[in-house]
Amino acid sequence: MKSKKIKRKFDSLDELVDFYINNITLPLKKELEETKEIILFPENKDQEKARALLRNAHQKHLIWRKEAYDKVVSKLMDAKHWNNNYKDFEDLYENVEETIHNFKYVGDLTVFDVAKRIGNAIGIQPKEFVYLSRGAKQGAEILLGERIKEKRLPVEKFRKYFPSLSPIHIENILCIMKEYFIKDGIDITKEYELKIYN
Repeated sequence: MKSKKIKRKFDSLDELVDFYINNITLPLKKELEETKEIILFPENKDQEKARALLRNAHQKHLIWRKEAYDKVVSKLMDAKHWNNNYKDFEDLYENVEETIHNFKYVGDLTVFDVAKRIGNAIGIQPKEFVYLSRGAKQGAEILLGERIKEKRLPVEKFRKYFPSLSPIHIENILCIMKEYFIKDGIDITKEYELKIYN
């Protein structure tokens, strides 16, 4: 997958969302599909499945620390979340959080990424809530114009801004495009550098 950096500004929030959908969603889709294939392929060992849940640039701070990384992989292998039945994504997220959140170098973003990858593989996606790790929370606070303490907010809080995006993509756009946001919209005078894929 090839990428390039471009400088871009937008005339409206709708234009920004269209640009996100057409140019920035590819890495997320690719990551989720690759992880799904590894998790669902019956001959793959549990260790390979657990490692697939943590292979992302977001988790590099953990991967670089072999001892800590091996402990989290081992815990994920024992839990085998990909074999369990969950009533919804919130149930899955809480189980993943309970399993790995207390490990060093594991924060809210790693918990969400692991739950997101498992959920995609077993057919459970966030529907009711947008999960807010640090970058997405910063974007949400700017856009909503309020301080946020919660780890997640009802998706309805964002529907007027992102009527066509799923909660996973709302989380992603809040993080990736946060520099553009102002309260209730975007700053049409600002130009920032973005990485696009083809």
